[in-house]
Order: sequence, then structure tokens, then C-alpha cells
Amino acid sequence: MMNNKYANYVVQRAFDKSTREKQEVLIAKIETVVASGAVNPKKAHAKHVIEHLEKKHKINVLARVCASHNHLSFDCSAEDKTSQGKS
Repeated sequence: MMNNKYANYVVQRAFDKSTREKQEVLIAKIETVVASGAVNPKKAHAKHVIEHLEKKHKINVLARVCASHNHLSFDCSAEDKTSQGKS
């Protein structure tokens, strides 16, 4: 769903309307998709979901993925620099 411009909107709204428990489930699924390389978190529609979580909910998905996974299809060092600047 993070690769489709309409579905990513649905993911964002579903997250906004969900209970904290359901939000944790969605975050875990998003982290799994990002870590698997199924989507590039810095491009296309996935970026909008990730930015929404960061801006509106203060959840840094990329930092969480980088901290918990060693082999990723994107560069975590660039994420480390941006997340340090946001602190």
C-alpha cells in the first residue's frame, strides 16, 4: 500500500484514527516493509507515509529500522544525519 498514491493516504488516515495498540501494529508492518526493501523509504509514496508519522506523531520509522536491521537497501548514515538535526 505504500507504493500507491491513494493507498498511502489510506494508511495515513488509518493510523490517525487507530488506537495506540493498532498504531503499534501498523508501525511494525511499515518497519517490516521498509526493512525488507519492498519500498524505498526515501522515494515515491512511502516517503509520504514516513513523513506523516514523523511530523504528526513524532515517530521516526527510519531511525527505528536503521537501529534494528543491519542489511538495508538504503543508506542509514544519511538518515542518522537528518534525525540528529531534528533533535
